[in-house]
Amino acid sequence: GTFTRWPFQLGPRVKVLGEYGGLGYAVSGHEWTPGTGAWGYGGRMHTDAQAYQAALEGLFNRLLPLLCGGGLGAAIYTQWTDVESETNGLLTYDRLPKLPIEVLRTYSQSLLEAWRQCKQLAAAASASAVR
Repeated sequence: GTFTRWPFQLGPRVKVLGEYGGLGYAVSGHEWTPGTGAWGYGGRMHTDAQAYQAALEGLFNRLLPLLCGGGLGAAIYTQWTDVESETNGLLTYDRLPKLPIEVLRTYSQSLLEAWRQCKQLAAAASASAVR
């Protein structure tokens, strides 16, 4: 097949989750065209902020073990803003946050802190292996 032989050697590479998210949540009064079929990827629409927040927190929590155990170096959230009837954004179509900024900051900070801890563990393991 096409991918059975690579034309070059694959050396160490950064692991990137190229797209995650896609949580549908339409905030009433902040839609592109209200009542015309807003949608989110995966076919699941969250009907209130609490359900949306719980789903978003679940996504962030699923990334945490991938940082150390899986060596994940980056993850790209899809998508930052709602685009027309796609309601997958962290911000509404008119660019208002769907959740309090403090909540989003907490999720982001937890990922950053986990990454820092993984980096420290990796450095300690490397140092002890050299000894």
